[in-house]
Amino acid sequence: MRTVEELTDVDEPAWPEIQKWVSSGAHKVLPISNERAKAELELLQVTVRSGAGALTYNCGGILADHGWLKIFGGGTDTFPSLHNMTGSGLMVCAIDILGGVFAADWGGIKESNGEIHYWPFDALKWEPCGFGHYDFLHWALTCTDKVDGFYQDWRWTNWKADVENLPADVGIGLSPPPTTREGHDINKVSRRPIPMVEICREMQMYEGFFEDTDRYPIDWNPSPASI
Repeated sequence: MRTVEELTDVDEPAWPEIQKWVSSGAHKVLPISNERAKAELELLQVTVRSGAGALTYNCGGILADHGWLKIFGGGTDTFPSLHNMTGSGLMVCAIDILGGVFAADWGGIKESNGEIHYWPFDALKWEPCGFGHYDFLHWALTCTDKVDGFYQDWRWTNWKADVENLPADVGIGLSPPPTTREGHDINKVSRRPIPMVEICREMQMYEGFFEDTDRYPIDWNPSPASI
């Protein structure tokens, strides 16, 4: 097992580049203590030259695009870390405010190649994105038009005002749910802030409603306060 000194003693760490991306848009960095950063990096066992290592060591996470997309880093008392979200052949790297999940595939979906896949809250089945984790970060933090296009059917009028001040561990619950025909018009459904732990539980519940679905990949499981 490599020490934190070995994991941080690298040429060209990724964090300075990620910081530039963060400063280019409406993003918020969640702070992390030195103790938690070191502990989480040693658990994850990747260097800070990678996007995953840089996020884990330098921030609790990033609330991207006015808070719509919650990108995991070293975690906080209420926000999961990348290490918490890694297991069973997946590294879950982000969750959107409606419960959709982005994850790197290390054998848990199809192939052990690190490609990012998206688990959509309406279709409930993994979709390949065509890029790896570092390129996902670049897309999420700098490609505003592409992110808007990705979510074009699910962003309601005035969504920014509704989500940008929510706590990191709160999302938006929809009723009727997006898995139903009635739930497909985002401007007509009921929307309310609910804890992310409840959104994840609802997504897990939807698995049993349809035959052709993939298992929801996560629980909302923050790091213990002692880290």
